[in-house]
Amino acid sequence: MAQSSTTCVMNHSHETKRTASKVSVALHVVVLVLLIVNMITLLRTSAKPAATALDYGCITGLNQTVANTISTTAAHGDDVTDASTKNRIPSHNATKPPRLRIALLASFVAEPQRDGTMGKFTMHQNIINKACYAKIWDYDFIFYLKDMFNEEDKEKAPWLNFAGWNRVPQIQAILDDYDWVLYGDLDHTFRDLSRPLESFLNEFELYNHHPSVFLPNDAMPNFFTFSTYAMLLKNDAFGHKLLKNWMKFGRGMCPNGNIPMKFLAKGRPKYSWEHSDQPGLWYALVRTYQDFHNTGKIPQVCNKETGYIATERAFGPETNIYFRELGTALGHDRLPLLKMRKNQEIIWSTDIGREASHDWGGLGLQMNWGRHVDEQMRNRAFALHQKKDMDEDYLDELRMCKENHGCFSEYNKEGKLEVGCNGRSFTVVQ
Repeated sequence: MAQSSTTCVMNHSHETKRTASKVSVALHVVVLVLLIVNMITLLRTSAKPAATALDYGCITGLNQTVANTISTTAAHGDDVTDASTKNRIPSHNATKPPRLRIALLASFVAEPQRDGTMGKFTMHQNIINKACYAKIWDYDFIFYLKDMFNEEDKEKAPWLNFAGWNRVPQIQAILDDYDWVLYGDLDHTFRDLSRPLESFLNEFELYNHHPSVFLPNDAMPNFFTFSTYAMLLKNDAFGHKLLKNWMKFGRGMCPNGNIPMKFLAKGRPKYSWEHSDQPGLWYALVRTYQDFHNTGKIPQVCNKETGYIATERAFGPETNIYFRELGTALGHDRLPLLKMRKNQEIIWSTDIGREASHDWGGLGLQMNWGRHVDEQMRNRAFALHQKKDMDEDYLDELRMCKENHGCFSEYNKEGKLEVGCNGRSFTVVQ
């Protein structure tokens, strides 16, 4: 028993001196020592039962010595935090940027001059697709049924009878409330509901590009003209100027209008895509880019002899020549983003000729006319411009939107259209 006591005192003294000589030792090393000593004590206890109480007191004393040492160390300002805290990367109070305010916008205005009827809107499944996408990513969705032009407007500019022109004042009406607005025609549907619009914007940010407008591209390589079925527009000076120039074209650029029109019985204007909003957007892109960069290459707009726009065809060739001569990068994938000028406010989607090696699909793949994509490419697309013959994948996801997310588009008893998902009602302007 005396020998055991002497051993304890000697060990106690030895550990005290050892601990005191290494004041800044890390706590995890101290804990390791304690574990070893405890194991030794347990072994001694099993070998010498009579010494159990004294040996336990020895360990208690050692623990107290360590505690005193740590207390003294802390009092002198030494770091006694544990290893996990020491290895932690220091925080600089970094905060995430605020979440972008994004709205989806679609429109339907009946055109009696084209179909002879004022029938109700019936493309409910495409509206459900848009509502479902908005619900999944917590975007706003706004659907316009209201005609934005009065009879006086249409008398002065008969082409305003064509419903597509309504998108311009509709976007103008809501742009100030959001960071970005995606306008999409009713036949622009989301193929990949799992991909947010921010994914495109983040990719642009990676390459240090900050566009004001993101556009689709048809199946025509090296063409800056496109079908205006979709457009992602930023709430900034360029975006607002673009809308202003677009609407200026819509009101009529030249003394006799924009392009000669033909009329049907009872003075109804005959529809032609040349009188749609499409050439107006092409012009607005050129005019707005010129307003911001003063390139000196703006083509002549009006023909003084005819009183109409001076163009080979609806300002299309002039648009392509303008941007080609400026060396404008075309496409949104890696290669064009690498060579793109940092102040290029307009980004076009990559044409489908290169889509096979690029999974994005751009803002939409053109499926209504021209060179259609193959089945594999369509399945990888972000969105489609397709009026009919929707495939099983689309129909299955539409069913999921209805069953799992409660999405709907229907007229109520009062004849008002209602759109929503799982208790959330989206805005219908009617």
